[in-house]
Amino acid sequence: MGTSSQTIAERIQKRMDDLTRAERQLALSVLENYPASGLGPLASLAKSANVSVPTVARMVQKLGFKGYPQFHHALLQELQAEGRITNVELARRVGLTAPPCLRRVRALEDMGVIRGYHADLEPSKLGFAIVVFAMVSLKSQAEDSLREFEAAMQDLPEVREVHMLNGEIDFVLKIVSRDLQSFQEFLTSKLTPAPNVASVKTSLTIRTSKYTPGVPLK
Repeated sequence: MGTSSQTIAERIQKRMDDLTRAERQLALSVLENYPASGLGPLASLAKSANVSVPTVARMVQKLGFKGYPQFHHALLQELQAEGRITNVELARRVGLTAPPCLRRVRALEDMGVIRGYHADLEPSKLGFAIVVFAMVSLKSQAEDSLREFEAAMQDLPEVREVHMLNGEIDFVLKIVSRDLQSFQEFLTSKLTPAPNVASVKTSLTIRTSKYTPGVPLK
């Protein structure tokens, strides 16, 4: 198994004999509170394990990471890559029993690191064959106008994503629709008449060659 495919718990267990006494103390602290222990600042981890900041830096490098930020990000990989994993299986992978593992996951949820769980549905299989990106310019960029438009988009289920931009375009929207006629009706009856809309430019997707939810933690 390559280093990049190993969990942090597996890396720690494999390198435990190579660690100094202080590093082993840190490693055991990380495993005891895995993965929540590594989600705070470096100094917080050092304090909770009662070791020095340089000890943390040395240990993460021994585990194969370039630095603490990379170590920090890797702690979320199992959950982001496989959100459907059972608590029992997750506990087995990280070297914990099920009850403390569940407590760590609940802690991540309380911290807002894990925002929720959902099934990744294929739109075309459910009849939504059209994906459109709409570039929207507003008549006013006053905060009240921006918020009024954002609130209106929350009420439109066809709008799946809303991003405010810096530049000539105020917002880009990701919209799904069953067919071109349905999208045209949505555009003329719901989007264009929305509060403060000055203009709408749309681009229909031809194909999607990459779709990767989450963030690049590797």
